[in-house]
Amino acid sequence: METEVVHNAQYLMNRQLDRTAAVLLQRKLEQQGMRFHLAKETVNIIGRNRAQGLIFADGNRLETDLVVLAVGIRPNIELAQDSGLTVNRAIVVDDYMRTSIPGIYAVGECAEHRGISYGLVAPLYEQGKVLAKVICGRETAPYEGTVPYAQLKVAGIHLFSVGDIREEGSEIAVMEYNGMQEVYKKVMMHAGAVTGAILFGDTAESNSLLGMVRRGASATELASQDNSESRAEDAVAALPEEETVCACNGVSKGAILRAIATDKLKTVEEVKSRTKASGSCGGCRPLVAALVKNSLSRSTVSGPVVTPTGQEVVPVCGCTHYDHDSLKTAMVDAACQTPKEVVSRLGWTRQQGCELCRPAVLFIWNLSGCETDLRQIH
Repeated sequence: METEVVHNAQYLMNRQLDRTAAVLLQRKLEQQGMRFHLAKETVNIIGRNRAQGLIFADGNRLETDLVVLAVGIRPNIELAQDSGLTVNRAIVVDDYMRTSIPGIYAVGECAEHRGISYGLVAPLYEQGKVLAKVICGRETAPYEGTVPYAQLKVAGIHLFSVGDIREEGSEIAVMEYNGMQEVYKKVMMHAGAVTGAILFGDTAESNSLLGMVRRGASATELASQDNSESRAEDAVAALPEEETVCACNGVSKGAILRAIATDKLKTVEEVKSRTKASGSCGGCRPLVAALVKNSLSRSTVSGPVVTPTGQEVVPVCGCTHYDHDSLKTAMVDAACQTPKEVVSRLGWTRQQGCELCRPAVLFIWNLSGCETDLRQIH
C-alpha cells in the first residue's frame, strides 16, 4: 500500500513540534515509503461509489483508492443537553468534576474543564482520581487542568513533546542536535520556569521533563538534570514516587516499585502483566526497564522498610530508609545547608551516595528552592 499524507500546515505536528523536529520526523517517515503534501487544503473528495481522489484548494488533484480522515474528536452532548446540564463544546464541569446539576459528574472526553475538552487518556486518569475522592467524601486537591503532551512511538520513531514549545515570548534554555544520530532536544522557559520541551530520537528524559513543566521547574533544577550524564536510570531515579511513569495506564513510580518488591518481579514483561505499565504505547518501557534493572542489579529496593517513626515506606534507594516525602522533611529538620550534608547528616550507608539517590537528593533540594553547586554531591 502506498501512503500519501495530506496536512494543511507547513510542517507535521505543528502544534507539538518546531520545524526542526518536524523535519526529522518527516525524514524518518519518508524513509519508510510515506509521501507528504504539506500546506494543502482539501476541498473535495471525488468518486461516486468509492473514493477516487482529492481536490485541493489550489486546484491540484491527488488520485487515491482510500481516504482516512484524522480530525480529532467531538463529544456527543445530546443526552446532556436533553437532561438540562450546562454544555458548551462538551459537558461543563468545575475543578471537582461536578456538572451544573448536583449529583451528576463527568470526566474524560465528554467533559469540558475551564474551556478545554481533552481528547487524551492522561487527563481522564487525573480527573478520575479527583472524582473518586469526591464521591467517597474524602478531601482532595482540585483538578487544575492537564499539561498537554504527546508521545509517539511508532515504526521505530521516538518522539516526545510537552507544554508550550512556541518561541514567541519565551527563551530557549537548552537546544541540542546530533545530525548523525538524528537526536534532538529543546527545552523552553518563560519567566524563569520550564514551560515546554521536545525530544526526538532519545526520549529517556520525557517523564522528568514532563514533571518539570507541570511544576514550572527553575533553571537550577533544569541545570542539575542537564549536567547529569545518566539517561533512563537517573531520569527515573529523580522522579518522586507519586509521579506517573506510564501515562497511558496511570501507573506511578511508587506502584511499580511496590509491585517489584512485593511480587519479586524480574522483567519488564512481568511488571507490565502486574501493573499494565508499558502495556499500551510502550513509550515508558525504558523507564520501567531502568526501575527493574536498578532493583535487581543494585538491590536498591528490597521491599518496604519501616522508618524510625514506624512508617512503612519504599526508600529512595538502598543507601537510606527515607522515601521522597520523608527525605524532604528530614532535610529541613536537620537544617542541611548542602546536598552533601544531606548524605552525611541523615545516615546514608554509602558516604558518596549512589547513582539513584544523588539525582533524587538534587531533585528534592532544587524543588525546595535551594541553590547548590552541582559538584557538592559527587
